[in-house]
Amino acid sequence: MTNEALEIITKLSTYLSENPQIRFGQALVNLNIIEMEYQSRNIHTSIIDPFFDSDKQILERINKDLIK
Repeated sequence: MTNEALEIITKLSTYLSENPQIRFGQALVNLNIIEMEYQSRNIHTSIIDPFFDSDKQILERINKDLIK
């Protein structure tokens, strides 16, 4: 396991602990681990497959989102 993967797991675990009302799948989207492609403001059309994203890229998305 990479250091980045371990950090992703830690951040996800912390997020779920601090937000127990959030469902697991919802947390993946909220942290930008899995991205949604939107057709309009609140209607998603598809999930963007993170297959080619490195752990580092995913971690950068999480950190960017948590700073906001």
